Amino acid sequence: MDDACIAVFPSTHSVIKAEKALLRRGIAVDAVPVPRHISSDCGIGLRFDCAFEKAVRDAIAGENIPISGVYNEKQD
Repeated sequence: MDDACIAVFPSTHSVIKAEKALLRRGIAVDAVPVPRHISSDCGIGLRFDCAFEKAVRDAIAGENIPISGVYNEKQD
């Protein structure tokens, strides 16, 4: 994954719910530790190819899952 993004959530429950929703839609994600410089909310985030950012945001919004933000792994 050349251009990776990390979706950050306020709770582990939200991470798990989002992961299931994204995998159901065929969007590949990996649960990863969130770097402290990005967030200190929840220690786990979802890493995915930034090319799918809109699809990820749409899926999460469609499931009413709270999200803290999406960050580019290289830039943030």
